[in-house]
Amino acid sequence: MINFKIRRVLAILMRQTKALLNFFEISNHLYWVLFDIITFGFLTKSLGQTGNDTDIMILLSNLAIWYIVPRGAIFIALPLLKDLSDLSFIGLMSTPLSISEWLVAQIIMGVIGSILSFFMVFFSVKIFFGYNVFTMLGWLIIPSAALSLFSSWIIGIIILAILLMVGKKAMMTIYPLASLSVLFSGVFYPMETMSLFVQKISHFVPMSYIFDFLRKYFKNGEITFLPFLKSFGLNIIYFIIALAIFLIVLKQRKKIGLTSLEAEA
Repeated sequence: MINFKIRRVLAILMRQTKALLNFFEISNHLYWVLFDIITFGFLTKSLGQTGNDTDIMILLSNLAIWYIVPRGAIFIALPLLKDLSDLSFIGLMSTPLSISEWLVAQIIMGVIGSILSFFMVFFSVKIFFGYNVFTMLGWLIIPSAALSLFSSWIIGIIILAILLMVGKKAMMTIYPLASLSVLFSGVFYPMETMSLFVQKISHFVPMSYIFDFLRKYFKNGEITFLPFLKSFGLNIIYFIIALAIFLIVLKQRKKIGLTSLEAEA
């Protein structure tokens, strides 16, 4: 970390944003966010014709927070996948760029992806349903979004490790892995409706505590900081584990040779 240079991080960010933040790439990502918001939003609204808007507010708020996770993770992993596809990863690693600088740049790309997705949800919810996500969540949006962002880094780093281990053959795993935790997070349904087996797994998923809290908040106004603390604690543990896995895989890949990675790709 002694040789860490912010200018090299910024240089990588400029390179990656130029490659990824073009109209067609962004449109592809934001399209699916818009599609899910419209589909699940109107589906929930059509199933609840009683005049009670609580369920749709819960769903839309959950989706606004949830999309920070998979889209952030995807934006962390996409630059590496593109470098493998273009056979430019070895050239990048042969520069004075350190792995810490490179990883920080990937995480910042994840933050950019999360922000883009969040505001796509915000505008979609406002235009199609007339709700304001900031008004619905108030100050709770800050810890909820921050913890979601933290979770996206963990998933993104794990995907980076898989790509370094397997190469471009793992490209199809990026999207399902980024969204896998939705099954155990309670985004679309209360945790109580899950099977006992799934409920046990959900206790180890950081975001499940956030969505369970938000659901109770909208139902009865209950506010407690314990779910945030549990989510933060799990995120810290998983972040350390994810970094350890990434560094172990990187070390092993260097022993095999980074050139073989592009050959496998």
